[in-house]
Amino acid sequence: MNQLTHILTKTEFPAHALRIELTESALMTSLESVWAILNTLRSQGIRITIDQFGTGYSSLTQLHHLPIDSLKLDTALIESLHENIHSSTIIRAMNTMAQQLQLQTIAAGIETLEQIHQLRVLGCDYGQGHKISSPLTLDELDRFLTQRHQILVAEICPHPAG
Repeated sequence: MNQLTHILTKTEFPAHALRIELTESALMTSLESVWAILNTLRSQGIRITIDQFGTGYSSLTQLHHLPIDSLKLDTALIESLHENIHSSTIIRAMNTMAQQLQLQTIAAGIETLEQIHQLRVLGCDYGQGHKISSPLTLDELDRFLTQRHQILVAEICPHPAG
């Protein structure tokens, strides 16, 4: 914990821009020992995400007590979206639950445009996966964001004044 605080201070990286992900199984198997650490991290502004949510390890009765900001829906749920109607029902229920608990949802493992569309309809807040982007270096990220900004500006203002 002290090392993380030191790194944030030394690099001047804003704590609110850091998101730490804990797998659902790791969080639920050592809940008591992790609880104090999570509270300390959250008090510093660091955001906490439960990763691989929906893999069957969580105790929903504990979810509203956890000092977390978001749930990352497991890739297996996203992969089966197009072939299993139950997946979309589960994802919709998870999104509704998350909204009621004031948590964000992140869909992991997005591979198709159809999945992006379905996840928007089902209410997911964010998504990640190779359809959105492969992992990038810092330079590649800068180019990616610059290109995305230019595309968004073109969509919002198709005929810029000038």
